[in-house]
Amino acid sequence: MAPRVDFLNLAAIFWLLLSSFIPPVEAYDGGDALALLLGTVLAVVGLCACLGWYFLILLKSTE
Repeated sequence: MAPRVDFLNLAAIFWLLLSSFIPPVEAYDGGDALALLLGTVLAVVGLCACLGWYFLILLKSTE
């Protein structure tokens, strides 16, 4: 029987795969860290907003 992969494990594997394509940076300062953190937060909030909108539409269509 094959092991069951849940969503968090799949997301972690996908994140590690994508982060392996990023080349290392020699000059990494506070501005770069802030931009990376802000981009990550905005991407997560956008993904959650899209998922919430999708499930709201899905819920309304089943009623």
